[in-house]
Amino acid sequence: MRCEICQDRGVVMGEHGYEVCRCRNDRALHEYVKPLRLCIEDREKAIAEAEKAKPLENRTQALMRNDRNIVSLIKMVCTEWFSAEYRIVSVVDLNAIEFGRWSEFKSVHDILGAYRHLIVDARFISRKRESKMREYDEQILVEMMRTVAVMNDVRVLVLLPGTLKPVNDAYPGLLKGWNELGEFYYAKGRIGKFPTEDTKANDEE
Repeated sequence: MRCEICQDRGVVMGEHGYEVCRCRNDRALHEYVKPLRLCIEDREKAIAEAEKAKPLENRTQALMRNDRNIVSLIKMVCTEWFSAEYRIVSVVDLNAIEFGRWSEFKSVHDILGAYRHLIVDARFISRKRESKMREYDEQILVEMMRTVAVMNDVRVLVLLPGTLKPVNDAYPGLLKGWNELGEFYYAKGRIGKFPTEDTKANDEE
């Protein structure tokens, strides 16, 4: 859509000479959050939730998979991270790094140093993954949070499935490990500690 203010030139005449038009910043912001917008499953529902959803706290945490939470994440990223570089990786990616299968990084510590803002997509974890690899996944996720705790100005967001059951099924010690480190998760508009007993009763949609 053509900008009516600058006619797509990107600059406008202000009180003190030429200034960057707002549309240029809007486009840059749109591109910045584009990878996160792809995580939205129902665009119409996400738009309806946009006004209700509050920005996440700008801190390391996990959040449950639903469009309202993704909108909350996007709002926080727009206001707190822009335009710092961030990267989205999967749990499998983290495992590959630790096993030396990703030449760009030698360890999870390396990627945390290169990208002070990291999003780990763990939305599709399940027991179908080979048990030994799941054991490695769990260890890496706990150690990653342990590393983050001693690194200044590093933010890690972990996207979890829509309920905690598949997390407990795949990684039975993960939530307990994160709790011991003092990590939190975001669900139903609030942040709190992970339930580690009777998860089915405490499960979050």
